[in-house]
Amino acid sequence: MTPTVEDYAAAVPRGPVLEPPHVREFLAVEVEQVEARGAQVVATMRWSSYPHPIRYAVLPDEVSVMGGHVPHGEATLDQWADEVGAPLAWGATLPLLSSRRSRVGDAVEVTEAEPPDPRFTSGHLLGTAPDSAWREAADLSDPAVPPPTIESWRADGTLATWHHVRLQHRHVLPVCGHAAARWVGDATASIDHLEIEHGMPETFALLTLAEVMHSAAGAGARTIVCTVDVPGAELLGFRERDGLLRVDTRFLDVDHDGVARLVRQTSGWTPSADVRAAIERTDRATYYAG
Repeated sequence: MTPTVEDYAAAVPRGPVLEPPHVREFLAVEVEQVEARGAQVVATMRWSSYPHPIRYAVLPDEVSVMGGHVPHGEATLDQWADEVGAPLAWGATLPLLSSRRSRVGDAVEVTEAEPPDPRFTSGHLLGTAPDSAWREAADLSDPAVPPPTIESWRADGTLATWHHVRLQHRHVLPVCGHAAARWVGDATASIDHLEIEHGMPETFALLTLAEVMHSAAGAGARTIVCTVDVPGAELLGFRERDGLLRVDTRFLDVDHDGVARLVRQTSGWTPSADVRAAIERTDRATYYAG
């Protein structure tokens, strides 16, 4: 007998969604409730310290079972339930500009969206990350080392999150920018540092701002303020209040179409001489590394 959508919804495991424990700790997503909605299975989840419940929907037949080696029609409910956690966790942690958000009761429902600028890539560490993670970032063949200001915030315990930015060309280039948010209240993070090297696409500051907003929210921020000047910040939902740009971390006012227009306006970007030199060095290093 073919399972119904309600059967699939009932089969979704509640609680932490991924094994092994080190992966579960990294994603920190837990399923609280599941319901059937039309053809979809909708899970309400908690992600890390994000202060709002997150909803994400999957279609049962789009969940890959055993890497796609077991056709959906042949998979048992138990096999399906063993696999559904990964797409649910992935949906709960979708980056700000790779998702669209709407309010459903107290929760924020996210749906997937195409990342706006394939030239942009970044990595981050939370202020609470262990020393070993910071050493690992610094020991990479292409090291990521935070500026002294960010190191000082980490030392005094106020750092919420640090991001390092890279340009994706033929290969990923060395770090070309940094940004960070620090805690200024129990649930308020302030983005006080953002620097992008000269010659990068004009969108990189805005895209970096969006990444910092998302990770600070995941660390527990209900409100984010921004003290750095980033053209287009209003497209991410920032509004001026009491002399500061502020945004609620439900992120319901992101203007995705406006961000996409900005990216299209920079489609004619060409690398500066310094950036071209970095591209050539990276190409050579990648070639000789095999």
